[in-house]
Amino acid sequence: MLGIYAGKGDALTRLLSHAKSKLPDNELFGVSFFECENRIAKYLEQLFLDTYSFHLNENENPGLLHLYACWDEERRIMGTELHNVSNRPNAPRGE
Repeated sequence: MLGIYAGKGDALTRLLSHAKSKLPDNELFGVSFFECENRIAKYLEQLFLDTYSFHLNENENPGLLHLYACWDEERRIMGTELHNVSNRPNAPRGE
């Protein structure tokens, strides 16, 4: 999976905004995010933008490398928050 965007702020709001305006209709994409304080988010965003090329980041993106992620089937289906899923009272039980 190719990384296409790096940003800070509320992940859901940002994702919905960019999905409507920048992604083709019916395109499947995965999302990974890291919650942290704003000052840390600013630092991490700039570090990623300086290092990697993200085609949805048009401004301040001098990075040349591509960022890739490999997700196994379980992570693709269940997401990256398995610890939260397993703590829900009605979470599905694995066999």
